[in-house]
Amino acid sequence: MTTVNPVSSAVSPEDQPTRPGAPFSLPMSQEALESLPFPISIYTCDGLLVGANNLVEQLFRVPQSAVLGTFNILTDPIAQAGNTHELFQAAIAGQRVQAPPICYDYSFPATRNPTRTNCWIELTYLPFRDAAGCVTHVGAITQDVTDRVEAEQKMALLTALIENASDGIAVTDLTGRFTYCNPAYQALIGYGDDAIGMSIADVHPDEAAAMADGTTQVREHGYWHGQLTARRADGSSFPSEISAFTLRDHDGQPNGMGAIIRDLSERQAQEQRLRMFQTLVENAAIGMAITDLEGNYTYANKALRATYGYGDAMIGMSIPQLLPPEEQANVGPKLAELFTNGHMNTESQFLCRDGSSRPTAVAAMLIGNANGVPLATAAVIRDLTEERAREGDLRTFKALVENAPDAISVVSAEQGIFIYNNAAFERIFGYGDEVLSLPVTTIYLEENIKYFPELLQELVVNGKIQGTMTFRRKDGSALPASYAIFAVYDSNGNPQSFVSIIRDITEQQHAEAERVILQEQVIAAQQAALRELSTPLIPIADGVVAMPLIGSIDSSRAQMVIEALLTGVSELRASTTIIDITGVPVVDTQVANALLRAAQAVKLLGARVILTGIRPEVAQTLVGLGVDLGGITTRGTLQAGIAEALERRAN
Repeated sequence: MTTVNPVSSAVSPEDQPTRPGAPFSLPMSQEALESLPFPISIYTCDGLLVGANNLVEQLFRVPQSAVLGTFNILTDPIAQAGNTHELFQAAIAGQRVQAPPICYDYSFPATRNPTRTNCWIELTYLPFRDAAGCVTHVGAITQDVTDRVEAEQKMALLTALIENASDGIAVTDLTGRFTYCNPAYQALIGYGDDAIGMSIADVHPDEAAAMADGTTQVREHGYWHGQLTARRADGSSFPSEISAFTLRDHDGQPNGMGAIIRDLSERQAQEQRLRMFQTLVENAAIGMAITDLEGNYTYANKALRATYGYGDAMIGMSIPQLLPPEEQANVGPKLAELFTNGHMNTESQFLCRDGSSRPTAVAAMLIGNANGVPLATAAVIRDLTEERAREGDLRTFKALVENAPDAISVVSAEQGIFIYNNAAFERIFGYGDEVLSLPVTTIYLEENIKYFPELLQELVVNGKIQGTMTFRRKDGSALPASYAIFAVYDSNGNPQSFVSIIRDITEQQHAEAERVILQEQVIAAQQAALRELSTPLIPIADGVVAMPLIGSIDSSRAQMVIEALLTGVSELRASTTIIDITGVPVVDTQVANALLRAAQAVKLLGARVILTGIRPEVAQTLVGLGVDLGGITTRGTLQAGIAEALERRAN
């Protein structure tokens, strides 16, 4: 709409020339103009203002004397800027035309009013004709439509706000049927223009009781606020927040209800995420805290309150209060670093409530609002006591491994390559760091690699294997060694790596071989001594020897008996040999045959054999076995045998 000043081309009263002659001719008398109930101006067909009633003067606050005969609507620059002259020409052509509302500002000196600087006017141009029907003048009816235009502007603004609002806005009649839904509401419930004519119950079918209560509140109090579950056109539902209110007509009578509805899905999801976050933070195993910008604790989670023993008393304490005196001076520079960089990491000793201290790692960060203005600081506070203890244990373990005399290596279970070897491994196998990332089969002999899958399977099943094997050094030489391999598992119980402990047994094998040789020599000496002790040959007199046998007689000992008898008879030139079996506990076929063979061998050398010590049960056994002792003299005791031999010698 164009802002105009119809008197912009007029001259001030003192500069206005005096009109000569009679007044301008008008299509009606001045009295008729004044009797009209609306402001009206009369123009000639040339656009010159020639008449106006007092209502025009009151509306525009311009004296008639200042404009009559001077203001020309067709030549006025401001009027030409709009389409006023076009409408005026249409009226001259005999048409009744109406201009859209235009803004009239009170810029003429006589029109200035501190309470009103402008108004909206609506011009209607109508032709005046003479008796012949020719247009002689154009009348301009002026209406002050300020209230209407401002109301329309307010309505347009309100409509724009409602149409573009992010919240759903709806209007229902008194029966609860929708008469208007803004785009946000239509999109929210998914019905589009089909929502018009639906009832509130169609959108909230599961909330009959709550709707009845809300409707009652609106009717009785004019307003209701609450939450209801709404249903979309596709059948899905969402939580909604509703503010409902009564709509009234010009007489103040209720003629409908308005409602603003908001989808709470995202807000409830955010609230749920916030609750989850709060739960996670409060129950986290690591300490978490929030401080204000001055460094005072405003929040401390359960782990932090318990770790240092302060409990709820930690809230309100300052950062320096948790630090030993020698570290309190570092607080200022660290906070400056935090405010400069937005984050800060440090380690310190934190004081416990009982006076002890704990090594602590702190990771702090700034918390700002949406514009980045700092509001507080947040910190993750981690007690390093157990970690430092583990680091000490790890250093001890590493020192043990690095200084162990046995070769220790770690192999990746997934890739089968070396990922760690101690110094002894490098010394024993001759490899340095170049063996890392090589396959574990590098140290196995070709003939042993074929057993590797079986060993790996046993290792996976049982978790460990051990034994001896010949390995291969870097220079290709063989390395006899004992090994023990065990699996290291991850948190899911899957093998993560395999650790091997390999001991060089070369010298051990040499010592074992020497021990075996020495043992064999000892056994031979023992057997020789045993032969002497187990087959004693005792001279009784010239030509008479005795061999008392004690213990069990097997085939080996039987051979020893025969060899000892033959050697003794030959060396001592004995003519009589006494074999005493008093000390032999069991006489079976094997023993009997051994005695017979011994006697026969001695007889071949020309000597006689006297068998003594035959007990009754032995005699019964020999008879039962059918042993033929023919040619062998027998006596019951050794004494009797010796007497027999001496008597024969004397004869």
